[in-house]
Amino acid sequence: MKKLLVLLFLIPVVVSAQLNGRVVSERNEALASANISVKGTSIITMSDSTGRFLLNYDQKIPYTIVVSFAGFETRQVIIKNSITNDLLIQLQPLFQTDTVVITSRRRREVLQDVPIPITVLSGKLMEDAGAFN
Repeated sequence: MKKLLVLLFLIPVVVSAQLNGRVVSERNEALASANISVKGTSIITMSDSTGRFLLNYDQKIPYTIVVSFAGFETRQVIIKNSITNDLLIQLQPLFQTDTVVITSRRRREVLQDVPIPITVLSGKLMEDAGAFN
């Protein structure tokens, strides 16, 4: 009987539960259809229109969830205990709001990375030059 008890303590703890939370932007706006997955597995879910998600898992503690959304940096969150719930995951944007995206070469580029000279013209300067079209 004592051997059986010792063997039960040596078996890794696997918890079957649900993890819920919310995915938001840096302005706390809900990110609908964000991907939430358990790293190294095929367990995946998506956030709803309010950014909320529910992840059913059967993983050994601790495990890592990966949260991704188009235009935002992917974030990894380590879940260290089974009582973690109502998780708030805030994603940071890939580009600043003042970033200029140039598409003249048919690919997205940041202004500082473009190898050709760029000139910014004001509306007043163009009006003075007689440009109407």
